[in-house]
Amino acid sequence: RYTSGPAEHPVLVRFSQDYCALRTSGFLIPLAGVTFVLRLLKYSALYLLLLAVVVQWGLSSAEISFPAAFVSFVAAEGVATLPASGLFGFGAYEGTWGVIFSYLGLKSVPVFSVIFAVHIITQVVALFLSLVGFGWISRPAVDRNRKAQELQ
Repeated sequence: RYTSGPAEHPVLVRFSQDYCALRTSGFLIPLAGVTFVLRLLKYSALYLLLLAVVVQWGLSSAEISFPAAFVSFVAAEGVATLPASGLFGFGAYEGTWGVIFSYLGLKSVPVFSVIFAVHIITQVVALFLSLVGFGWISRPAVDRNRKAQELQ
């Protein structure tokens, strides 16, 4: 009898137990709802950023619909999670956007330049927010060290 397998791996067993506990606790549906709302807000903000970048070519929401942009964002983020997506996701991310936008017929704009600009802006904002968050989290440790030095 075969008794060992992937389903018996301790990590998978722990994951299964945690998932069952989450499902029975009643938090699974609210958690999925919050995740959906956050993703919708994220992609809405990306859409507004995209429109802000392409406005210089005379494009508006009439030429780039939210559903088309949404598909592009989700596909690009899916490809960027692949192990060989490129440095910081650059390359595969822009390529996916470019294929989808080219398929939609956006020939009047330099698609890859637009996508690169949007990606650079999002990366800089994410880096800035990460540094602010790290500074905020580190603040109590700095205050503790300062108080310890004052006591000496």
